Amino acid sequence: MPLREEPWGERLFQVTDPNGIVLQLVEWA
Repeated sequence: MPLREEPWGERLFQVTDPNGIVLQLVEWA
């Protein structure tokens, strides 16, 4: 999933590693 920026200032990025583990990175501005 590409970097997504929500209207309320939240940035989300989701990636799945080769082992099938989903990593979600969230940043609040």
